[in-house]
Amino acid sequence: MNNQKRGIIVIVVILLLLLLFLNLRDVGGGGALEGMGADNNGTEHTLDDEEESDPIEIMAEFLSTNLFTITLSESDTTGGFGGDFDGRLARAGGQSGDVQISLIWDTTDDLDLHCIDPNGEEIYFSNKRSSSGGELDVDMNAGGTYSTEPVENIYWPRGRAPAGTYKVYVNFYGRKSRARTISFKVAINYKGTVEKHQGQARIVGNKMLIGQFRVD
Repeated sequence: MNNQKRGIIVIVVILLLLLLFLNLRDVGGGGALEGMGADNNGTEHTLDDEEESDPIEIMAEFLSTNLFTITLSESDTTGGFGGDFDGRLARAGGQSGDVQISLIWDTTDDLDLHCIDPNGEEIYFSNKRSSSGGELDVDMNAGGTYSTEPVENIYWPRGRAPAGTYKVYVNFYGRKSRARTISFKVAINYKGTVEKHQGQARIVGNKMLIGQFRVD
């Protein structure tokens, strides 16, 4: 065996040992998100000081866990979302229309709902209204009062949703609780077709593509 082959074997062994070490660590999933700022109402989305980026922890999280799991659990042509969605939306005053996208979770952490419309414009806490008529009308756990039954909601009024492809994301913006994993659900209603998705958020700053749909 020549020296070049020995060197390759040594490198592979070192990498395997490093991965084993990282898997045994207690990964907290902390991290900072670039581009922090205030939303249109002046509500700042802030992270605690201890939420500093740790590249080793983020790499360990990526290598040793599923960052999130998304499962299509329902697709039908009925109206309304049912379950926890309807009660929370009613309390928060969430609106519906040709397109409605809602996010729920059960901690005080700050998850953010995003949607890119067919024109390429992104609706989220820093751009709550799009030129196509979409609006983020409910944004919770961003600051001030924190809820353990939060909901976020984006909608297009009837007759206003443009034709084309919509992309839906969930961003884990800020950790406020001690939960290492935040389970969430997303419900989408586009002109009577209802889809429900579920997932898990672990790393602050991780923006997850939930799915996309088309309006004709």
